[in-house]
Amino acid sequence: MKKTVFILSLIFFNILQTRSQNLLEVESKRILTDNKTKKTIKGLDGWMFLRDEINHLSKGKFYGEVSKITSENKQNGRQDPIPAIVDFNNQLQKLGVTLFVMPVPPKALLYPDKLSKKLSIKNTYDVNYKELFSKLEKSGVKTINLISKFKNNRRKGIETYCKQDSHWSPNGINTASEEILKKVSENSWYIDYLKENKLSESPNKLEIEIEGDLWKNSNKSDKKEKIKIKQYNKLSQLNNNSPVLLMGDSHCLIFHSSNDMLAENAGLPGVLASKLGFNLDLIAVKGSGTNSVRIDLYRKAKKIDWIKNKKVVIWCFTGRDFSESISGWRKIPVVKN
Repeated sequence: MKKTVFILSLIFFNILQTRSQNLLEVESKRILTDNKTKKTIKGLDGWMFLRDEINHLSKGKFYGEVSKITSENKQNGRQDPIPAIVDFNNQLQKLGVTLFVMPVPPKALLYPDKLSKKLSIKNTYDVNYKELFSKLEKSGVKTINLISKFKNNRRKGIETYCKQDSHWSPNGINTASEEILKKVSENSWYIDYLKENKLSESPNKLEIEIEGDLWKNSNKSDKKEKIKIKQYNKLSQLNNNSPVLLMGDSHCLIFHSSNDMLAENAGLPGVLASKLGFNLDLIAVKGSGTNSVRIDLYRKAKKIDWIKNKKVVIWCFTGRDFSESISGWRKIPVVKN
């Protein structure tokens, strides 16, 4: 009897999840239609969203056979993200390097109620992401799923995204860094490396006013957002010989590389280094983090001593690129055969 009740409860729960997922897709399509070609979609309570991100969420499932329809790339063999990620992971494993794939979840998955009154924070909209992570893990790819941690932050009143920018906030960066630390510190080499290379730094705590990319692409009538940052001037410096390589898109550069990245030395490279206790190596681009960063890695790996120093690669990129990357998902060599 208890088993039957459990199975029925599970079926009912899955039905509710599917309905919530469908509602997000339907509402996203409506919002895209209502806003036509606007790059910035204004939500509620001063929150802004990137059009491409809403477009990604409107498509539903974005991997497997259906990616031939949902992907913005139209070349066969480049539409499904899973084969390229698994191939990259397998190549790194052969070199003795552990890969962690850490997509930054779409803002609307964590703040659906700020996108539309019809969407509720109480509902679950990450069904497709859960399945993707499960498929990657079953294929031997280690992942860092930030969604549940970001949800916990939201319940505590901690904002993990900027309201007026398409990137995560310093709070989001801090949470991601803590999750990476948990994974990296499980390895035996970490303690040995830390004994001889440990660094620490007291950050400069600042409050800055930003001109977020979403704000810039709006009518600029909203008051500029203020953000509290922690600046690590020493730990943000890069180390080409570091055992940890951080690679990805502008989420690795926001608050780190100044100018249009809003601040300097307060982004993921410095914050993560402060958690780990040593400087990182970095390969990052302002465009899509799917292919170009892996090409850059291949070029650097021609210097065999460089890749020999690596123990861990953290691949951090925006989740919307699973479907919205124009260049798609190529299989790219790590080292020359």
